[in-house]
Amino acid sequence: MKKFNIDELIWFIILILLDLSIVFLIRSGNITNFVSSDMIIYFYLSIIILSVFAMFQFGRIFTIKRRVETTNKFIPLTFTLCIGVILLYLFPLLKANEDINENLLLKNHTDAIIINSENYDILNKIEEHRNEYEGKNILFLGYIDKDENNSDFIIVTRQMIKCCQADKEKIQIKVKGIESNLEEGQWINIYGKICFDSGFYVLVEDYTLQDEPKDIYLHEHL
Repeated sequence: MKKFNIDELIWFIILILLDLSIVFLIRSGNITNFVSSDMIIYFYLSIIILSVFAMFQFGRIFTIKRRVETTNKFIPLTFTLCIGVILLYLFPLLKANEDINENLLLKNHTDAIIINSENYDILNKIEEHRNEYEGKNILFLGYIDKDENNSDFIIVTRQMIKCCQADKEKIQIKVKGIESNLEEGQWINIYGKICFDSGFYVLVEDYTLQDEPKDIYLHEHL
């Protein structure tokens, strides 16, 4: 009769918890807060690999215990993973069901150039093609990033990542026409007209404050 091997069981649990954690991050969409959307394919491969390892590990649960006991070494890691998985699945249930989307102003402003991951580089072209873009309307979601060196403008920022958080860069727009007493870090959806003085800025005609969106980054496609 095969014996029950607690060490191999704990390894099996660890593999399952790691697999569940990756699945949750992908399904929730939160994974794009850590890596670029183009990198998600590698996490799908990780799910497959971990699942294969878990299948083979299951067969080792009923084997003779090794002479060197490692159970005590596994317990802290297993406990941490258990707490992590519980929190990952529990916290979304405690949050409100309100769906924060990036197009809150689109219902009334369908004429705008919408800045997203597909076309954010247009912001670099506006300066070079003034005649083409001046007077056009633009819609941009970002957070308040006040410019202390220039009190005439407020900076609205969105960060862009190529691969992961290590290479993130700021995408910024100078704006006029919103309250100057807004808190730094407050997320805001702005709609306004492209204008020029010494450089490109947006004269805001409409805006709405909102909670931090699910996907806080713009993503460069590799």
